[in-house]
Amino acid sequence: MKKITAVMPVYNTEIYLEKSIQSVLSQDIGQENFILIAINDGSTDKSLEILHLYEKKYPNCIKVVNQENQGVGKARNVGIELADSKYISFLDSDDYYEIDFLSKHIEKAEETSVDVIISGFRRITSEGKVLRTYSPSSPQRYTKYSTMSSCNRIYRLDFLKRKKILFFEDTFVEDTPFCLSIIAQGAEYGFIDYIGYNWLFNPESFSSTKLKVGNEENTDKAVEMLEIFLDIGAIKLKNSPEFSYFMFKAISHQLLRQGKQASREGFLTQFYKEKELLENRLPSALKLTSIIKGSVGDEIKVRLVVTTFFSIYKLGLMSLFARIYTKGDKI
Repeated sequence: MKKITAVMPVYNTEIYLEKSIQSVLSQDIGQENFILIAINDGSTDKSLEILHLYEKKYPNCIKVVNQENQGVGKARNVGIELADSKYISFLDSDDYYEIDFLSKHIEKAEETSVDVIISGFRRITSEGKVLRTYSPSSPQRYTKYSTMSSCNRIYRLDFLKRKKILFFEDTFVEDTPFCLSIIAQGAEYGFIDYIGYNWLFNPESFSSTKLKVGNEENTDKAVEMLEIFLDIGAIKLKNSPEFSYFMFKAISHQLLRQGKQASREGFLTQFYKEKELLENRLPSALKLTSIIKGSVGDEIKVRLVVTTFFSIYKLGLMSLFARIYTKGDKI
């Protein structure tokens, strides 16, 4: 049995794909210790051709699955179902590992016997420009919520299968529900102050697009996304100040990052719909104690932004803030 399975969904990434595959093949744990399961999710470019060439050359450590386009969630779930290893990781086909990514994580997992090992990531352009770096240098209570990515970490496969944790297949977000499900199921976490995952900034990917605030369709999608998060965590995590903070932070992030070009009315409509959702399902997310206690371990600048936004709401200044902050008359 291999030590770890790396699962790679592939969809029309021929220009990045070989670099991604090579980053797995060059891992310093040795090819005898891992298998790369690449799921071609209905690519229409040369991605499948590239995958088959590598599978033929490295049959002992690369397995290719070809399926009709069903989305990244389904592709990753296929990988989970096929995996037969102690650990599992997920790698997007336009991203790449540093040479010691797998060995660093496996070493920490073996030392601690935890269910998830999280490290940092580097947000990088195709030209090599670093846009952002993150590493869990001083882990605290909130750290497991800090990055809702499935990729800058490894998992104990037995934990995922025993708890029946899979990716959502019919939503426009996959990583956050998956990560929240693992937290809600009581996973134990370990952290490495290390950056070994290179996350490519691809302006064509969904994660790089903005769900603009203000029109009815996008507001409904934003509320739907919050409802998914609450469905996962509102029972098992309802007494967790970290989860309460996470939920208010999600609202803050949506409105501040994506609402500047909205109209004042659109901005306020979305805020009050989301606030009502929290009032009905997780009222602790609207309490100052949750914002203060729950944020311990989040980045200082992020905590400051969320706390400021919370204060604006509590002081009844949201309408004034929206008038000053928003720039658009319509979306």
